[in-house]
Amino acid sequence: MALSNGEKIANPQTFKAKRRKLRQAQKALSRKKKGSNNRHKARLKVAKVHAEISDARQDFLHKLTTRLVRENQLIAVEDLSVKNLVKNHKLALSISNAAWVKLLGSLSISVPGMVVLLLRLTDGFLALSDAVIVAILLISCL
Repeated sequence: MALSNGEKIANPQTFKAKRRKLRQAQKALSRKKKGSNNRHKARLKVAKVHAEISDARQDFLHKLTTRLVRENQLIAVEDLSVKNLVKNHKLALSISNAAWVKLLGSLSISVPGMVVLLLRLTDGFLALSDAVIVAILLISCL
Protein backbone atom coordinates (compact mmCIF):
# COMPACT_ATOMS: atom_id res chain seq x y z
CA MET A 1 0.00 0.00 0.00
CA ALA A 2 1.29 3.43 -0.90
CA LEU A 3 0.20 6.61 0.85
CA SER A 4 0.05 10.08 -0.69
CA ASN A 5 3.03 11.25 1.38
CA GLY A 6 5.23 8.60 -0.28
CA GLU A 7 5.20 6.16 2.62
CA LYS A 8 4.87 2.51 1.64
CA ILE A 9 3.26 0.05 4.02
CA ALA A 10 4.57 -3.46 3.49
CA ASN A 11 2.30 -6.44 3.14
CA PRO A 12 2.34 -8.39 6.42
CA GLN A 13 3.98 -11.78 6.00
CA THR A 14 1.75 -13.54 8.51
CA PHE A 15 0.76 -16.39 6.25
CA LYS A 16 4.25 -17.11 4.93
CA ALA A 17 5.61 -17.46 8.45
CA LYS A 18 2.83 -19.86 9.51
CA ARG A 19 2.56 -21.72 6.19
CA ARG A 20 5.06 -24.44 7.10
CA LYS A 21 3.42 -25.00 10.48
CA LEU A 22 -0.01 -25.24 8.84
CA ARG A 23 1.27 -27.66 6.21
CA GLN A 24 2.79 -29.96 8.83
CA ALA A 25 -0.37 -29.90 10.94
CA GLN A 26 -2.59 -30.68 7.94
CA LYS A 27 -0.30 -33.49 6.85
CA ALA A 28 -0.39 -34.99 10.34
CA LEU A 29 -4.18 -34.70 10.35
CA SER A 30 -4.51 -36.52 7.03
CA ARG A 31 -2.56 -39.48 8.40
CA LYS A 32 -4.86 -40.01 11.38
CA LYS A 33 -7.62 -42.59 11.37
CA LYS A 34 -11.09 -41.06 11.09
CA GLY A 35 -13.00 -41.00 14.34
CA SER A 36 -9.93 -41.42 16.58
CA ASN A 37 -9.02 -39.21 19.52
CA ASN A 38 -5.64 -38.44 17.92
CA ARG A 39 -7.43 -37.17 14.80
CA HIS A 40 -9.54 -34.91 17.00
CA LYS A 41 -6.37 -33.51 18.62
CA ALA A 42 -4.74 -33.01 15.21
CA ARG A 43 -7.86 -31.25 13.93
CA LEU A 44 -7.70 -28.86 16.87
CA LYS A 45 -4.04 -28.10 16.05
CA VAL A 46 -4.95 -27.23 12.47
CA ALA A 47 -7.78 -25.01 13.68
CA LYS A 48 -5.41 -23.28 16.10
CA VAL A 49 -2.92 -22.45 13.31
CA HIS A 50 -5.74 -21.13 11.11
CA ALA A 51 -6.91 -18.97 14.03
CA GLU A 52 -3.38 -17.60 14.56
CA ILE A 53 -3.16 -16.57 10.90
CA SER A 54 -6.61 -14.99 10.96
CA ASP A 55 -5.96 -13.13 14.23
CA ALA A 56 -2.64 -11.76 12.97
CA ARG A 57 -4.26 -10.47 9.75
CA GLN A 58 -7.17 -8.93 11.64
CA ASP A 59 -4.85 -7.25 14.16
CA PHE A 60 -2.73 -5.72 11.39
CA LEU A 61 -5.79 -4.46 9.51
CA HIS A 62 -7.32 -2.96 12.64
CA LYS A 63 -4.11 -1.11 13.53
CA LEU A 64 -3.64 0.10 9.95
CA THR A 65 -7.20 1.35 9.45
CA THR A 66 -7.23 3.07 12.84
CA ARG A 67 -3.98 4.83 11.98
CA LEU A 68 -5.21 5.88 8.53
CA VAL A 69 -8.49 7.26 9.87
CA ARG A 70 -6.77 9.19 12.67
CA GLU A 71 -4.08 10.72 10.44
CA ASN A 72 -6.13 11.59 7.35
CA GLN A 73 -9.23 13.63 6.62
CA LEU A 74 -9.69 12.09 3.18
CA ILE A 75 -9.04 8.50 2.20
CA ALA A 76 -9.15 7.70 -1.52
CA VAL A 77 -9.06 4.01 -2.29
CA GLU A 78 -8.93 2.40 -5.71
CA ASP A 79 -11.57 -0.32 -5.66
CA LEU A 80 -9.84 -3.18 -7.46
CA SER A 81 -11.56 -6.32 -8.66
CA VAL A 82 -9.87 -8.73 -6.26
CA LYS A 83 -11.85 -11.69 -7.59
CA ASN A 84 -10.27 -11.25 -11.02
CA LEU A 85 -6.79 -10.50 -9.64
CA VAL A 86 -6.75 -13.74 -7.66
CA LYS A 87 -7.17 -15.69 -10.90
CA ASN A 88 -3.47 -15.06 -11.57
CA HIS A 89 -1.95 -18.10 -9.83
CA LYS A 90 1.41 -16.38 -9.28
CA LEU A 91 -0.12 -13.46 -7.37
CA ALA A 92 -3.10 -15.17 -5.75
CA LEU A 93 -1.32 -16.16 -2.54
CA SER A 94 0.13 -12.68 -1.96
CA ILE A 95 -3.13 -10.92 -2.75
CA SER A 96 -5.08 -13.20 -0.45
CA ASN A 97 -2.49 -12.71 2.28
CA ALA A 98 -2.85 -8.93 2.02
CA ALA A 99 -6.64 -9.19 2.63
CA TRP A 100 -7.55 -6.22 0.42
CA VAL A 101 -11.28 -6.84 0.63
CA LYS A 102 -11.16 -6.91 4.44
CA LEU A 103 -9.11 -3.70 4.39
CA LEU A 104 -11.79 -1.88 2.41
CA GLY A 105 -14.49 -3.26 4.69
CA SER A 106 -12.57 -2.20 7.80
CA LEU A 107 -12.04 1.28 6.39
CA SER A 108 -15.73 1.76 5.67
CA ILE A 109 -16.58 0.58 9.19
CA SER A 110 -13.92 2.79 10.83
CA VAL A 111 -14.91 5.96 8.98
CA PRO A 112 -18.44 6.68 10.33
CA GLY A 113 -17.19 7.35 13.87
CA MET A 114 -14.73 10.00 12.66
CA VAL A 115 -15.08 12.98 10.33
CA VAL A 116 -13.28 11.38 7.38
CA LEU A 117 -14.30 11.30 3.73
CA LEU A 118 -13.87 7.83 2.20
CA LEU A 119 -13.71 7.99 -1.59
CA ARG A 120 -13.86 4.66 -3.46
CA LEU A 121 -12.69 4.89 -7.05
CA THR A 122 -14.31 2.09 -9.03
CA ASP A 123 -13.50 0.42 -12.33
CA GLY A 124 -10.91 2.91 -13.52
CA PHE A 125 -13.43 5.66 -14.29
CA LEU A 126 -11.28 7.97 -12.22
CA ALA A 127 -7.52 7.74 -11.80
CA LEU A 128 -6.13 7.81 -8.27
CA SER A 129 -4.25 11.04 -9.07
CA ASP A 130 -7.58 12.68 -9.99
CA ALA A 131 -8.99 11.70 -6.59
CA VAL A 132 -7.32 14.70 -4.96
CA ILE A 133 -9.18 17.10 -7.28
CA VAL A 134 -12.50 15.35 -6.62
CA ALA A 135 -11.80 15.35 -2.88
CA ILE A 136 -11.06 19.07 -2.87
CA LEU A 137 -14.33 19.69 -4.71
CA LEU A 138 -16.26 17.49 -2.29
CA ILE A 139 -14.70 19.15 0.76
CA SER A 140 -15.40 22.62 -0.60
CA CYS A 141 -19.06 21.63 -1.12
CA LEU A 142 -19.35 20.61 2.54
